Amino acid sequence: MDLTYFIYSINKMNFQFNLLPIFIVFISTSTLLCQTRGAEYRTLDSYAYGRFEASVKPAQGDGITSSFFTYDDPADPWGEIDYEWLGLFDHIIDLNTITTGQASHIRQHYVSFNPHLDFHEYAFEWTPEYVAWFIDGEEIFRQSESHITEMDSAQKLMMNFWQPVYADWVGTFDDRILPRFSYYDWIKYYEYTPDVGDYGTDNNFTLEWEDDFSEFDQTRWEKSDNHTWGGNQSILIEENAVFVDGMLVLCMTDDNHLGFVDVNPPALLWARQIGSMVMGRFSEEINPAGATPEHFGVAGVGIDSVRLAPDQRTVFIYIDSDSIAEGTNLAALQISDDNPTPNTLMAQAVQIHLPVPVMFPLKINNGGAAYADYLADQEWGPDVEYGFKDGNFVSVSDPIDNTTDDSLYQTCLNRTAAYKVRVPNGIYTVTLKLSENYYSTVDSRTYDLVLEDSLIFENLDVFSLAGMHYAYDLTINNVTVHDQQLDFYFSSRIYGLGYVTAGPFINGMVVEQDSIFSLTTLQGDYYMPDNVRINSCFPNPFNPSVTINYEIVYPSDITLKIYAVNGAQVFENSFDQQAMGQHEFRWQPENHIPSGIYIFSVASNHSIVNRKLVYIK
Repeated sequence: MDLTYFIYSINKMNFQFNLLPIFIVFISTSTLLCQTRGAEYRTLDSYAYGRFEASVKPAQGDGITSSFFTYDDPADPWGEIDYEWLGLFDHIIDLNTITTGQASHIRQHYVSFNPHLDFHEYAFEWTPEYVAWFIDGEEIFRQSESHITEMDSAQKLMMNFWQPVYADWVGTFDDRILPRFSYYDWIKYYEYTPDVGDYGTDNNFTLEWEDDFSEFDQTRWEKSDNHTWGGNQSILIEENAVFVDGMLVLCMTDDNHLGFVDVNPPALLWARQIGSMVMGRFSEEINPAGATPEHFGVAGVGIDSVRLAPDQRTVFIYIDSDSIAEGTNLAALQISDDNPTPNTLMAQAVQIHLPVPVMFPLKINNGGAAYADYLADQEWGPDVEYGFKDGNFVSVSDPIDNTTDDSLYQTCLNRTAAYKVRVPNGIYTVTLKLSENYYSTVDSRTYDLVLEDSLIFENLDVFSLAGMHYAYDLTINNVTVHDQQLDFYFSSRIYGLGYVTAGPFINGMVVEQDSIFSLTTLQGDYYMPDNVRINSCFPNPFNPSVTINYEIVYPSDITLKIYAVNGAQVFENSFDQQAMGQHEFRWQPENHIPSGIYIFSVASNHSIVNRKLVYIK
């Protein structure tokens, strides 16, 4: 990039979280860490109040953020209402308002689905009294505190796709995931028309305009070009906001391959053993036809079958032994991505991380180093048995009442959104050790806790329960784990002030094992019961038809697909809530289908099972 100079003012994230004073530095764009090219699409006009809707399928991948938001540009005073989808998370969406003084009011909201796998309808309503967020027509969260009244200036409607520098927020970026794409199918703006509207809450909104993104409407929108801000490692360019198949696609690319173009083959990022299975994660979505035993190898063991998770990036390779030697690699051979013109990984191997099962009771000093019999905290990843997926460490030196373990309660994992522990299936008792060390009034920061998909605590205010600098333990009994992974999700209701000392927190954790039971199967970033099995394909090779018998463990939506080896789909059929038990499917290829190798795929809500078929005319 040419050495063009510009004002580099306080970065956007520091504005949001009130971390640093404003400063101005003149630097060259070539000295920034802008290693990627992102995109931004914004309205020419600004809007004061209304309901804003969009159908969005955001990109998945660590270290990246997709958005749909309004923004007071120039931000004086600051006003912003956000949806932000962090590619790091499969069950969390960031909701935020940013107001006078760049004060953030963020909620990292737990959702029961993975937002990156399909389009969902996202909306927010902005009125003088409240801001409320909606997913698929259902209100999920509302803010009506005093800061909402501060947002009375018109704001532009915007979408962008960028790469933050903040690994403690979005995860660690790996450029092998490029390119990535965020999809926007349509967008609507409803004017705030209290008492005379016909849509939204209390029919207080009226449709003003909508855009189905069939083309670039230059009378309403503009594309940001050569734009960035501090804390953003992407340069936002107009070439990366494109229109494809009636959708707006915001692209994240390198500097050489711009726009909606993918010339990179998938890469195998990591692998991990879990019992008699190896889990592997790819950089991008792969063709389901590659999820078969002949495309993988593990030295010293045989491969029985391969499953592909719904994210199409995660494979589960079932092996004939649960014993793998230290240093063993997982090899991937001829794996193609899911592009219309596939890119193929010819061969790659990565070392398999071997498990080191935890001992019970498991004690963790959240936000701190090892202390007594408490283990040091750590970031979650394929090479660890427990860890956090977001947050930072803070500590105090104040004495803590109601305990002799001051050191445990003085350290804190702060601003956390998720925590995970690998455990055998069974029943557990979980104790969270808490001390509010930063806020001395009620309703200064509160949060919800979801444990194993169940809301355990709502609007938890540790200060109101115990005061300040006081050890307070919360114990949850009979926590049932069916997926070999204990999952915590934390969602702010009242965020608090600043960045370092705000949001949900925990000081310590104790996990006690009460009983264990049978193993189930890992799917995605979590375990799910093994639901679908292909029992037989006969005859195989076949002509003129093949009969496939498959089994469903519990009722589920089922999709049957057949692919040619080049990835082209030649057949599809779906069943809503197909009954449990044995099922039979007979396929007789149409006359135009040539001889060759085909992949038969059965997909349920939680897994995809493939089997190779050979058709001979």
